[in-house]
Amino acid sequence: MQRSRCLVGLLSTLLFWTAAAHADIEDYRAIRDLRTDGRVVRVSDFTMTRDVFELTFDGAFHLLGDVNGRTVGAVFLGDGSLSYTPLDPREQQHLQVLARREGTTGFSDTFKKAMFLFADSTGEELLAAGELATGAPSGEAQGFRENCLKRQRRDLHTNFSLRVYQDLMNVSETKPRVFLGFINFDESPHSLVAVDPLGADGLWVGENAGFGVDGPEESALVFMDPTNRGFIYLSHTRDEIESRKHFLCKRKHLVDAQHYSISTTIKPNREVVGETTITFKPKQSGLRVVPLRLMLPLRIQSVESVDGAGTVEFIQEEPPTDVGSLAVEGADAALVFSEPLKRGQEVTVRVRYAGDEVLEDAGDENYYVGTRTSWYPNVGVFSDWATYDLEFFIPDDRNIVSIGEHLGDGVSEGRNVSRWRAETPVPVAGFNYGRFKAMEQPEAVSGTRVQVYTNPGTPDIVHAINAFLQVQGRGEQSRFATDVTGGDAGYEGYVPGMNTATQNFKTSTEALAQNAMADGVNAIKLFHTLFGPQPHKRIAVTQQTNWAFGQSWPTLIYLPYTAFINATDRAKLYDARAMQDATMFVDSVGIHEMAHQWWGNLVGWESYRDQWLSEGLASFSTAIALETIEGQGRANEFWKHMQDRLTEPGHGAGSMRPYEVGPVTQGVRLITRRSPNAYQYVVYNKGAMILQTLRMLMRDTNAQVPDAAFFAMLKDFATSYAGKNVTTREFQRHVQKHMVAGLNARGDGKVDWFFDQWVHGTEMPRYVVDVEITKSGKNYRFLGEVRQENVSDDFMAMVPFYVDYGKGAYGMLGKAPFIGNQT
Repeated sequence: MQRSRCLVGLLSTLLFWTAAAHADIEDYRAIRDLRTDGRVVRVSDFTMTRDVFELTFDGAFHLLGDVNGRTVGAVFLGDGSLSYTPLDPREQQHLQVLARREGTTGFSDTFKKAMFLFADSTGEELLAAGELATGAPSGEAQGFRENCLKRQRRDLHTNFSLRVYQDLMNVSETKPRVFLGFINFDESPHSLVAVDPLGADGLWVGENAGFGVDGPEESALVFMDPTNRGFIYLSHTRDEIESRKHFLCKRKHLVDAQHYSISTTIKPNREVVGETTITFKPKQSGLRVVPLRLMLPLRIQSVESVDGAGTVEFIQEEPPTDVGSLAVEGADAALVFSEPLKRGQEVTVRVRYAGDEVLEDAGDENYYVGTRTSWYPNVGVFSDWATYDLEFFIPDDRNIVSIGEHLGDGVSEGRNVSRWRAETPVPVAGFNYGRFKAMEQPEAVSGTRVQVYTNPGTPDIVHAINAFLQVQGRGEQSRFATDVTGGDAGYEGYVPGMNTATQNFKTSTEALAQNAMADGVNAIKLFHTLFGPQPHKRIAVTQQTNWAFGQSWPTLIYLPYTAFINATDRAKLYDARAMQDATMFVDSVGIHEMAHQWWGNLVGWESYRDQWLSEGLASFSTAIALETIEGQGRANEFWKHMQDRLTEPGHGAGSMRPYEVGPVTQGVRLITRRSPNAYQYVVYNKGAMILQTLRMLMRDTNAQVPDAAFFAMLKDFATSYAGKNVTTREFQRHVQKHMVAGLNARGDGKVDWFFDQWVHGTEMPRYVVDVEITKSGKNYRFLGEVRQENVSDDFMAMVPFYVDYGKGAYGMLGKAPFIGNQT
């Protein structure tokens, strides 16, 4: 549960909308339905500054009606411009990558049309900037307004009318209010400019459009073009950066969830009927509007206050009809309270809802659980930890595997029911559904029960594979669409029900279960020893029909279907390079997801800039497991594969290598049109390599256990931050607390140099080794040189030198400091 917040000031003079007035939910509908009303403010050489963004206008603002006498929107037609210069070096580099030219220091573009929505003082500024005239409403301005609002839902999957309403209704402890602008640039894609005091969490942009982020950063520029979209700029405010306070800011949650009680009925036709009771505490006084996360196809039927905290209503828009898949999250739901809530007040609300598309029928009793973070209404997942009670009413021949401890199955009101409970706070709830066979094995060292659930049925994906293999066997040209690191797979010639009687490929769920059990037991034993105990004494590994996408929820792991395929059949589906990726993925995915029980589900991450800690630590833990279980040679193969993918040209932005695209702290924003694979290779691969580098620097070869200091640091990290979301800066302070001589490269007792270079930087040194080894009797003589290349003049590295004695035995000769391009 989050307990920190950062108070910031964005704008100065604001008018407050008191909670006592305008209690009716019609105020939201008034904002949503605003139209040009004929009021026009003409301006000349007018400049508006919002944080780092400078906007200039020469033309006319067509005001969008008013809400209770207050202007909250306007459409601009004329000549305008927007410019900004990033203050954060990471944002400058991000802009350079997207602009395809080095040395780009800022962004500037002109426009003829823009629409603005706001809860700040913009309305008053516009009325003071020029002469107000009235006349017939502008059809051009109204048409642009309608286009902008349509694109916000289609391209951004959000609802800014609700965001403005939220700021107007909530009596905040701080004065800043949201400012939003839709701009039709002359050169750049159609864009959103935003300054939101709630940060990226308040914007809730692109959650299921492939570029959504979470975090406290308040200023943003977002490209909205379907072929070129994402956060071009996302940063803290100028004041925060210049005062160095941005490192201390955490996400600005409105409420703190305490407990969820979820009752879910799954009907034979896969329709879901649910009732969720949420208990939360406001983190500030004056809240009237609390947003809910709920997947769009689930429609709210009713809401009610359970504890007498006044009456409560809800807002939920109809899902857009022009979105490819409705099974996505949306920012269209919110609770609206009749009276302002008080900080720390315990509030309990019951929400009833129903709909479909939570479950996808994957064939032969296999099902795929779709949107896993919003299948129940919630006030935040992975950002807010809570306890859970869950019950599932299911058909006779189906099974449920949920997070938490299984309390038992039974019959209630003539229906089969399965009940579960998570008594320790967890960041998210989830389940798997189907017809499962179960096996269980205890792990003695940790006292954990490891369960494996598999489905003996044959899903549609197997028929698709066989259809593809039959075509290949006849020598016909076809295509099997696969993505090794995630997503679905399919064959272009297969449709469900086609004849694939000649089976080229068969699955073995029994073999999967045995392999998954062995990996699970070995990994839990090792990670318990290295990282400390888990609060949960049961972990379930379950089969899912997704082709190559694993996931780990607290006590519940979803393994991808790729794990069914042996090496011979994989070779028929992949080319040589993809085969390497597939083999490494299959061999490591179970261990990686098990590691997330510690890194992600025990210790969380604060924002997208810190998610590398979760993925990097899980990938690093996988390497440690391979090293421990299969030997150093197998671990070396793993590290070589990780390094190759990180440093190969052609998989980043154009000719750039992935590691050059941005630092690990750019997170999912590394995914751009020019660098689609950079997130995977930087966050997972480089993240793990950062941890391995840290391990080597902390290693003491003279100690009985050379890595004792490093793993003591990680175990203390898991203990100190259990049940919390961690920032990169907090991890840096934790490492510094465990300072050893090998880390003290600058002699100041700090690890800033390491984090500045490896975590926040993008340089990666290259080492050229020219060493001659001669033997004289029983002695060996090493003579030669090592050169550090491809770095800036002040880049520092402590380079260890090892001798490989063969048969997995290594010895360290010593360490040498390198600064810049030095021999």
